[in-house]
Amino acid sequence: MKNAIIFGLLIGILSGAWMFIMHALGYSPQASGLNPIKYVSVIIPLIVLFIGIYSYRSNDCGGHMGFLEALMQSFKILIVGGIISVAAAIIFISEFAPPGVN
Repeated sequence: MKNAIIFGLLIGILSGAWMFIMHALGYSPQASGLNPIKYVSVIIPLIVLFIGIYSYRSNDCGGHMGFLEALMQSFKILIVGGIISVAAAIIFISEFAPPGVN
C-alpha cells in the first residue's frame, strides 16, 4: 500500500499543479476547444502510473507480477491520485471560478 500512496500522491500533486499552471498560462477550463497543451493532463497520470507499477513489480514482487495484481495496484494508485486531484480541483474552482458560475 505504501507504493500506491506514494505514486497516488505524485499523480494528485502533479495534476493539481498542472491545473494552476494552465490557469497561469491563460487557458481556462470553461473555454471550449482543445489545445494540444491540454493533453499533458492525460499524460501525467499515464506516465506516473506506469512508473508506479514498474516500481511495485521491481521492489515488492521480485520482478514477477500477474495481471490481476497489477490491476489492483493500478486501481489503488488511481484512487489516491483521484482524491488529491479532486481536492485540488475544488480549491481551484472555489478560488478562480468567475463570479456567478457555480
